[in-house]
Amino acid sequence: MHSMIGYKNNILWLVMFSTNAKVLSTLTLIDGQATRDRLINMLPTIAAGSTYICKGLREALKVLQNDDDKTIGDEIIFLTDGEATDNVRVFTGSNVALDFDYFSFTAGGKFYVVPDSEYSHKFVDVFSSTMFDGNSMTQPIQLESTGKEVAGWFNGTVTIDRTVGKKTTFTVTYETSAPTVRLQSPNGSVYDQRITSNIANTITLTVPGTAEPGDWKYTIFSEGTAAQAISLIAISQAAHEDVYPVTVTARMNQQTGDGTKPLLMLAEVTQHYNPVLGASVWATLESDKGQSIRLQLLDIGAGADSFKGDGTYSRYLTKLLQGKYSLKVRVEQKQTEVQLPPYRHSGALYIPGYIDDGEVKLNPPEPPVNLQPVDVGSFTRTVTGQSFVVKKDVSINFPPNKITDLIAKLQEDTVLLGWTAPGDDYDLGRVSGPTGSKV
Repeated sequence: MHSMIGYKNNILWLVMFSTNAKVLSTLTLIDGQATRDRLINMLPTIAAGSTYICKGLREALKVLQNDDDKTIGDEIIFLTDGEATDNVRVFTGSNVALDFDYFSFTAGGKFYVVPDSEYSHKFVDVFSSTMFDGNSMTQPIQLESTGKEVAGWFNGTVTIDRTVGKKTTFTVTYETSAPTVRLQSPNGSVYDQRITSNIANTITLTVPGTAEPGDWKYTIFSEGTAAQAISLIAISQAAHEDVYPVTVTARMNQQTGDGTKPLLMLAEVTQHYNPVLGASVWATLESDKGQSIRLQLLDIGAGADSFKGDGTYSRYLTKLLQGKYSLKVRVEQKQTEVQLPPYRHSGALYIPGYIDDGEVKLNPPEPPVNLQPVDVGSFTRTVTGQSFVVKKDVSINFPPNKITDLIAKLQEDTVLLGWTAPGDDYDLGRVSGPTGSKV
């Protein structure tokens, strides 16, 4: 069984499809937890039948037209566990059969893959990434998303910085039996204002008002000797109307790869329009074939990174197996101050000198840059980017990155050159050969 969810102005509907399509719920106003539980209880729990996408889409569009005879501005969340059984086609100059992932790209939608897992927080990560109305002051910001097999204790901390704190929730999902959950604020207060749903296997603890900045400690205890999958997700919003929160966006430079050129991962860490520097940024990739990769993204002006200090952290991917990949990025900053670059009146690069009629002439020294630190406290962010598809194994040997730190020293009658080995395939691996040379 497969499902589609439609959402508009707190009104939701459900359509189930497999070999045929069926409306589970018409347009329903979400007015409380009882309504949520009733809709959750309608969702199919067993996958069966074929995957006739067109039948499901036709039924979904009919439901969307029930309120105003239009579908403009409405949204569809399409959930499926397999490839299309029917021959999905779109008109792109000629009729071409397309996989559902490419169909979503062509239609201007978003495509996400959730690898098979008992951890439901991976689904929540995807839903959280779609919850953006263009206003960063009301955007739900995911601070933490983690999970593991638990037989006993599951403890940790979630850092809430000074830019967030409103509408803060800690949601625990469990596999079989509800665990005991305890949440403690930085000043030692214990919070127990919770909503428990035995239908969705969730426990949600809500922090009233604005959450206190600092490290919040959670303690989860699962009784019994059998381990079960337990996940925790922390979400918050901007704390003040005049202070923008630190936000993260993650993406690939292309949604499909054919092995002829490397894929590029990018994560933009900003506070409003200001880049955030010095953060620790790690990306995790998981494919539907079981491959998992974890890489650190860098903002150093070398390799995949075009400009140093612009708040865009990046990394090349040169070795991938065929499959569909999910992208998740975690950003952490343990300093008490975030370095923001100063405002520049010009985007021109500084040129140290020039050649005039064969003579090297130097420009005046570059003015010193005075970085203005902004005290936001330590922070963490997790975000899920759109998934991407690798059509065939990427096994091409790409050249090393360009050298960006070449230096020359004169020793008597010898010039000693030194540089940092940039990598074997772009910035990955170790280049063979020496890292210095004499001329």
